[in-house]
Amino acid sequence: PKRNGLPMEGRYHYRVTLALAGATLIAPIVTGDVRALAMTAGALTGLVVEPDLDVDHRTHSENLVYRHAGKAIGTLWQLYWYPYALILPHRHKLSHSPILSTIIRALYLLAPAIAVWAWQGWPVPWAILGYWLGGLALVDLGHIILD
Repeated sequence: PKRNGLPMEGRYHYRVTLALAGATLIAPIVTGDVRALAMTAGALTGLVVEPDLDVDHRTHSENLVYRHAGKAIGTLWQLYWYPYALILPHRHKLSHSPILSTIIRALYLLAPAIAVWAWQGWPVPWAILGYWLGGLALVDLGHIILD
């Protein structure tokens, strides 16, 4: 889709991510497990944690953070992802591969929380984390297919 001759990839990815997130709402019905709502949370996470965070300019998802969380949080969010963008060239197999790139981004996102979790000795909620990662992987796959 184009507007004024320019690609609208970010907006298009956003719409597809929302549609896929909506589709994940069926997971708790199919599984009978309310924890499957974590799949929807994972899919919605894909609105701001997406494969194009590997570019060296502000992405559509980063603009969402700026718009909805404010300039300070938006700036911190962009700075947090800056090393990721420096390390991975745009559309590299490590940032745009089904499953693998999702796991890499999830680990990058959650590294501080994982460190605190381990330090506190808290039990890991594997089922919830698995559903969340599944939702994020689903919307990543949608993004990669659209590219």
